[in-house]
Amino acid sequence: MPSTSRLTWQDGRPFSPEDVTRRFPRAIRTYNAEAPEATRKGTTTSPLPLVRFHDLRHLQASLMLAAGVPLALVSKRLGHSSVQVTSDTYGHFLDGVGAQAATAAAALIPRRSVDVP
Repeated sequence: MPSTSRLTWQDGRPFSPEDVTRRFPRAIRTYNAEAPEATRKGTTTSPLPLVRFHDLRHLQASLMLAAGVPLALVSKRLGHSSVQVTSDTYGHFLDGVGAQAATAAAALIPRRSVDVP
């Protein structure tokens, strides 16, 4: 049966969380190494900051809340033990304080992909 994982090896086996965590910095370095060449070819691009893969989880939650996704749905997607955990962590987005920051962060995400060896 095919994997439902969105990140898989070429043979279809899913990446483990450890695989993703280990390979993520390499993907950023690969992207950043190609950024100057893309700029020379006329593709506007900027280097990515070296962030942890787990930081993308926080970004996703922040963007969902800033977009008005219900707290209970965000909590479920994150796998939190309760909505209270999500509220304690991301509550500042519920009153709109973090919406502008989340929108600005989303604008920084380049719209291209890179093959990672």
